Amino acid sequence: LVMAAERKFFEECDTGHVPVIVLLTKADALTLDAVQDLMNKGMSLDDAMRGAAEVEKGIVNDCHVRVEGWLKKYKFPPKDYLSLTGQCLISYCISSCFENYCRNAK
Repeated sequence: LVMAAERKFFEECDTGHVPVIVLLTKADALTLDAVQDLMNKGMSLDDAMRGAAEVEKGIVNDCHVRVEGWLKKYKFPPKDYLSLTGQCLISYCISSCFENYCRNAK
């Protein structure tokens, strides 16, 4: 859904040569939707948790396509879109810090 302030921005604000990138936040919240979707298809919770990442990618892609469709009709549409999920970054940071800690602890 495009809010009034967003409609006004993309219709009236010419940013010149500065590209506007839309950040699709809370994309990692779709994990629950993906798990629920798989469980509704008869999977156990454990199997649904393992298969959720692939379904989540599809849900995120569908959301991206919808938002892009809504915004491309405005006079000054965004140049690009980025879906933000914290899980990958957090997992990377934790595993990276853990590896460095273990390496330095020897």
